[in-house]
Amino acid sequence: MVNSVNAGLALRMQNTMDMIQILGLVAGACTSVAAVPQFFKTWKTKNVQDISTRMFILYVIGNGLWLTYGIFKSDLPIIITNAIALIINAGMLYLKLRYKNNTVE
Repeated sequence: MVNSVNAGLALRMQNTMDMIQILGLVAGACTSVAAVPQFFKTWKTKNVQDISTRMFILYVIGNGLWLTYGIFKSDLPIIITNAIALIINAGMLYLKLRYKNNTVE
C-alpha cells in the first residue's frame, strides 16, 4: 500500500514538473520571438532611425547571461529560449548598426 501511494505521488510530481517545463518553454517562446516582427520590418525597410541601440545591446548581454545561467543549471527551457532570443536580438543589433547611416525619405 505504501509503495503504491509513493508511486502515485511520484507520478503526480513528475506530471507537475512536466507542466512546469512546458510553462517555461511557452513563456520563453513568447518573449523570445517578440522581436521577430520588428526584425523583419527593419530588414525590409532598412529604417533603424527609431530603434534603440542601447536597448538591443542590453538584450544581447542579458540573453547571453541567461543562456550561461541556463547552461550551468542544465535548465532546457532557459537554454533554448535565451539562445533563440540571443540570435534574434543580435540580429536586430546587427541591422541597427548596418543601416544606421540610411536616410529615410
